[in-house]
Parts: sequence; C-alpha cells; structure tokens
Amino acid sequence: FIRTVRFLVKTQRWLTLELTMQQVKNFVGSHLAEIANHIPFIKDKVAQEFKKVEESMEEEIKGGLEERGRKNLPQQGLPREAILAKMKGFSAKESPRWQDGYVSGGIYHGGKDMLELQSEAIKLYDV
Repeated sequence: FIRTVRFLVKTQRWLTLELTMQQVKNFVGSHLAEIANHIPFIKDKVAQEFKKVEESMEEEIKGGLEERGRKNLPQQGLPREAILAKMKGFSAKESPRWQDGYVSGGIYHGGKDMLELQSEAIKLYDV
C-alpha cells in the first residue's frame, strides 16, 4: 500500500510539472534566439530586418506628411482658395482610411452630425 501511495505522489508531481509542447517550444526558441544573437552574421541580419520594419512603420505612420510639413514660413501667404483646396485634398486622402477603421483606438468619430456641431462650437470661440 505504501509503495502505491509513493508511486501516486510521484506521478502527481510529474503531472503537475508536465510542460505543454508549446511551453517547450517557447523555452527552446527563446534560448536559441539568445544564443543566435551573439553570432555576428545572425545579429546583423536581425538588425537589418528590424530596420526594415521600423522604416516601414515610419512610412505608414507618416503617410505623406512630407508634402504637408514646412520647415519655415513662405515669403508670401497663399490665398484662401489655395489653402482650402490643399486641405480638401488632404481630407480626401485621409477620409477613406478613418472611415475604414484605420485610426487609433483613442479616436472617436461621432459622424457627420458631430463634425457639424464641433465646427459650430469652434466658431463661437474664434478670435
């Protein structure tokens, strides 16, 4: 009887320590990645791939900001119509993205009615 109890206790310990195949893969994979990161060729390749991802993300985030940004003020301002035309062009490019859901989770859009209300409210406090 005592042998049976000992066997059951040992078996129970092994069952509670049993790792899933995914846990084993994660453990081995993380250690292999750590070792591989010390090999110059692999380290350089990983750095190149990270750089590509960073550049891709930066391009996606900026999304044409270069054409909007200026480093200094122009010598002469643009006429009202030209400014509005530029802004309408930017809006036409951006609107489909946010309408399709490509915006930050922190941005809430209440629809066209909300935009009209916001515009009216801002006009009340224009200086």
